[in-house]
Amino acid sequence: MTIESIRAVLIDDEPKMLDVLSKMLALHCPDITIESTYTSPVEALKQINEVNPDVVFLDIQMPELTGFEFLEKAGVHSFRVIFTTAYDDYAVQAFRVNALDYLLKPIDSEELVQAASKLEKIIRPKPHDQFADFRQLQLAQSHFKLPVASSDGIKLVNLNQIIYLEADKNYTVFHFSDGKQFIASRNLAYFESQLPAYSFFRSHNSYMINLALVDRYIRGEGGFVEMSNGKQLEVSRKRKTELLQLLRIN
Repeated sequence: MTIESIRAVLIDDEPKMLDVLSKMLALHCPDITIESTYTSPVEALKQINEVNPDVVFLDIQMPELTGFEFLEKAGVHSFRVIFTTAYDDYAVQAFRVNALDYLLKPIDSEELVQAASKLEKIIRPKPHDQFADFRQLQLAQSHFKLPVASSDGIKLVNLNQIIYLEADKNYTVFHFSDGKQFIASRNLAYFESQLPAYSFFRSHNSYMINLALVDRYIRGEGGFVEMSNGKQLEVSRKRKTELLQLLRIN
C-alpha cells in the first residue's frame, strides 16, 4: 500500500524565504508535498480550507496578519503548524496555540528534518503507542524555555523537564525530572494560563501535571496519577473525566 504524502502549505511574506524553504523541503523532506505557497496570509486564509493541508509552515511577523492572527481567523482546523520566524520571542505563545515546532531563520536543515520527523510520527503514529501525540509534542517543545520569576531573579525553565507544579498559597513549586525544585513568585493559576494546554493539565486545585510524564492512573473517586518520579498526586473528582479523556483511558 502506498503511503500518501504529507500535504503542506507555506505562508511567508518574503518570496525568497518561500523559495528557500521549498527547496529545503524538496531536498531533505521528500515525504512532504507542497500544495501551495502564499506571500499573503489573507489570500491563504481564503483558500486554506479548500487546500486542506496536513501542515502549515507559517511566518509570524507579516504586514497583513501575524501568524497568530492568521490562526485565530482560521478558527478550528485540522492542520499542524510549524512556525518559521526570525524572532525567538514567541516560543511560549507558539506552543500555547499548539504549534508542532518553531524554526528560527535562517532555517537549519537538521532542525527542519527533525520537525518533519515529529510531524510524520504524529500524523502516522504507531498503533501501539497511545501517547504518541503527547510524547512528540513534548519533544517539540524541548528546546524552548519559560521565564519564571523568583524572589531573587528569573529562571529559564525547560518545559519538558517539568514533572508537575504544586500550589503553595501565592507561590508555585516546580518539580523537575532531575529531582530539583524551584519556587516561583506567581500562583498556580498564572502558570495555568501560560503553559500549553495540550501538555499541562490542572488535575487538582493544588497540582498541574505534565501529561507526557504520567506513568499510571490509580482509580478512585477522583483517583491519583503517578508521575515519572514516582510521586502520586490526587486528582480532583470534577476533573477526572477530562483527564481520562486526555490520557485516552476508557
